[in-house]
Amino acid sequence: MTAEELKEQQRNLWGAAAPAWERWDTFQEVHARPVNEWLCRSTSLTAGKTVLDLACGSGEPSFTAAQFVRPGGKVIATDIAPEMVEAVRRRAAADGVDNVEARVMDIEHIDLPDATFDAVTCRWGYMFCPDLRRALDESQRVLRVGGRLSLAVWSLPAENPWLGTFVNVLNQVAPSPTPPDPNALGPFRLADRARLDDLLRRAGFADHSIDTVNFSFDFDSPEQWWEFVFDIAAPIRTRILSLDESGQERVKQLVLAQADVFESQGKLRLPAQNLCAVASK
Repeated sequence: MTAEELKEQQRNLWGAAAPAWERWDTFQEVHARPVNEWLCRSTSLTAGKTVLDLACGSGEPSFTAAQFVRPGGKVIATDIAPEMVEAVRRRAAADGVDNVEARVMDIEHIDLPDATFDAVTCRWGYMFCPDLRRALDESQRVLRVGGRLSLAVWSLPAENPWLGTFVNVLNQVAPSPTPPDPNALGPFRLADRARLDDLLRRAGFADHSIDTVNFSFDFDSPEQWWEFVFDIAAPIRTRILSLDESGQERVKQLVLAQADVFESQGKLRLPAQNLCAVASK
């Protein structure tokens, strides 16, 4: 595929997932709060600052940032999928949040002036950019001198069994006939700390650092775990639906068979880990 075809694929993929993201919004916000707060604190957000949130999904960390910059501050939440942007607008209206503005925007072509923002945030977005260098260049361009970019990406599959289990099972049930492309768009594309470090170094920021942020997704049942991942992890859902009915059922049963490993006090606690980086202009 060309870069534009990949973008259109991503737009459609995440647009179709938007209703599920909106439905699971509170659940995700509660469990991923350590990441949302890390992104906001690492950029030193305070009252009056302006923030650009890229690949905002259904609204995080946009809404967390909006609390940090009150009074007088503003967040522009952007996503390539119009359906995600509409979800953010609905939440802002429902919650009475007046300092979040949602816009449809391509992370590689930010339609905003140079040196506009004190901070740029991006949670779980850069992994899906066809041109990572351009996305980072654009992020740097719209930052004021001294401003900070803060981003979160998924660490290695082994550190994220909430999703890595699905990937492993899919690879078992429907193995790829060719070796995986390490640059293919996907949730674990930037899971290698050394690769992320090199990417930020080459992007020309004044300095950067990378931390590890651990959290977990807690589920009431194995079925809730399955439903959550199937709903919100659009690339995984696409792979599952590409199988015939018996293949889909086999994937589900193999995933659910591993649930007992994560049982804790009547719930399932699925570990999750992000690499979180902050870079200064």
